[in-house]
Amino acid sequence: MSKGIAQSHDHEDTLIALPAGAFSINMLQNTGTQFKFEVVNNNVDTIKPFFIEIFAIGFDFTEQCILQQSINNINLETNLEKLWGPQFISLGIGTLPPTGHYATTLGVAYNAPGSMIKIRLFGTINGQNVIWVGYLKK
Repeated sequence: MSKGIAQSHDHEDTLIALPAGAFSINMLQNTGTQFKFEVVNNNVDTIKPFFIEIFAIGFDFTEQCILQQSINNINLETNLEKLWGPQFISLGIGTLPPTGHYATTLGVAYNAPGSMIKIRLFGTINGQNVIWVGYLKK
């Protein structure tokens, strides 16, 4: 027989959902083959590490869909994590400072009318695990 153990949910282990205004999402470019959007950290604190998951709703990403990334207009050359498929992208960015702007350009293979993306951000702020979810219509 084996015994299962559950993780405790002390303050340090609890995931906190941030309010809607914690981040902003803005469409910067939208064509038939790619789109560019930015996420703005409206918090007064740094989120580190900063992870972003992007879910396609009504369209597919291209095979090499991550075309360009930047933080505050400085190109990112590496990621902590970089996974993708036709309808999902997961990126580990590292650090997003207060009022920091993360922007990415993504390749699109198929684009239906009314398509959108779901963006889930998570990481740590002041030692506390946080999550935020937003939607952006293409």
